[in-house]
Amino acid sequence: MIISTYFLINSYFNFNKIDTITNIIEKEVVINNFLLQLSRERDLTSLYIASNYKNFSDILYKQRDVVDRELTQIEKNINVSLELSKIRGKIDSNSSKFRDIFFNGYGKLIQSSRFNNIAKAINLTQTTQNLYLISILNQINIAKESSGVERGFISYFMEKRDRMSEEDIEIWNRLKIKSNSFYTPHIIDKETENEILKISNSKLVKEILLNIEDISNNILIDSSSGKYKSDTSDWFTFQTQKITFLSKMQFIILIKLDSSVNREFRFRVLILAMAVVLWILIFISSIWYFYSLKEKEKEIPLILNGEDKHFEIFITVLTKIAYSTGRITKEERDVINYTINNFISIGKNQGMNSVELIKLKEQLNNSYMSAKRDVKSFLSDSSKLEDSTFDLKVIFLKQLISMASIENYSVRKKMMIYEIVEAIGFDKLSIQKYINDIIGKDISEVEDESPYDILGCSINDTDETIKNSYIKLIKEFHPDYIQGKGLNDEIIKFAEQKLKKLNNAYDEIKKARK
Repeated sequence: MIISTYFLINSYFNFNKIDTITNIIEKEVVINNFLLQLSRERDLTSLYIASNYKNFSDILYKQRDVVDRELTQIEKNINVSLELSKIRGKIDSNSSKFRDIFFNGYGKLIQSSRFNNIAKAINLTQTTQNLYLISILNQINIAKESSGVERGFISYFMEKRDRMSEEDIEIWNRLKIKSNSFYTPHIIDKETENEILKISNSKLVKEILLNIEDISNNILIDSSSGKYKSDTSDWFTFQTQKITFLSKMQFIILIKLDSSVNREFRFRVLILAMAVVLWILIFISSIWYFYSLKEKEKEIPLILNGEDKHFEIFITVLTKIAYSTGRITKEERDVINYTINNFISIGKNQGMNSVELIKLKEQLNNSYMSAKRDVKSFLSDSSKLEDSTFDLKVIFLKQLISMASIENYSVRKKMMIYEIVEAIGFDKLSIQKYINDIIGKDISEVEDESPYDILGCSINDTDETIKNSYIKLIKEFHPDYIQGKGLNDEIIKFAEQKLKKLNNAYDEIKKARK
């Protein structure tokens, strides 16, 4: 139960992890275009502020409309409306500071919307493939976002015709490193790798990157004077084109990652379902086992209430049945030994100490030895069991049935057992119920295997021996003899059936020996 519970809890936590990752990736797909448009709004805002709020207002407000439309479609996935309104309010007041709006406003909004979730997905992922894909996606996101920040940050200085301090140049250098941090060596599988390389190695992309590098060098030269010879629109356009091809790479990885995560999600659902089913089965089994023990405890009589005396009587009865024909078989001895050991176990379960258990065993063995020497009056002994508890009677009955079901068991002994179980208070239906529980058939249906077995002989016996055995059994089961003993109708009916079997067996042996 402990292992199955651990398996269930572990399966649930693993499922919960992949479920969280699935939601993050689904959200990434949904918000991707919104963040792309939001970064464009941020960078146009930098141009608007750089122009002292005089230029770029038309294109900025159109871009805001685009962002609002995107936001309307994904509001259930991202909650940034209030924060975005505050940022725009500061801008429209014409008193905002560039760095505050650019880095603290838009920058933190984009950071919280994407990168915090991706970092969480990296920590939760459990497979190497998913970890690799999420890491690549994170690299592309960093390169893409850094390119956007670089686009807006440098555009501000170019439009404002402002000099760049050493601190500004240091910020730019960090952005350039991040914006070019994504490389494409050996990505996952050949198909995905070829798709990525097809984009990064294209002539157009190489030209874009070369143009950005040339303009960057010129800007760096002019940064100390603020007199930039390069056109701001060219810089903005080339950086936008770079962001576009990074977005294409991002989309390829997202599709691949979404497929991989969904496969793992289905696998974790299956494992969790198996863990739940296993836990339920073991839980039910544990309950069943617990109640089974309780039922067994109900069957155990209380030795402390003096029921041990009935144990001795029962061993006496079993022994007298076994020795009623003058000899005891190995199977009968096994049944008696099993019964004695079973009674000792009952005593132990009821809290008897070692000394008491030894004494009980001696008493039971003494009962066995005494009964061997006096095999008469088994019915009078059986009647002493009548005042025992019902549970104890059931235990006795089951042991009697077990003895009667011994293969090739003496018919006479079976009849004795039948008389005993009726003598201790069981009616026919009750007897048959317990017989069915133990051996699945009536005592009278436990038949011998051959004609010789029916007559109590062997194939090697002489004709005279077989005849004498037949005559002896015929007398024993003759209806007049049975009725004279005052036995009930069931026993008489059984004797008649047995008499018929004896005659058929003897006839069959005679025919075989001619």
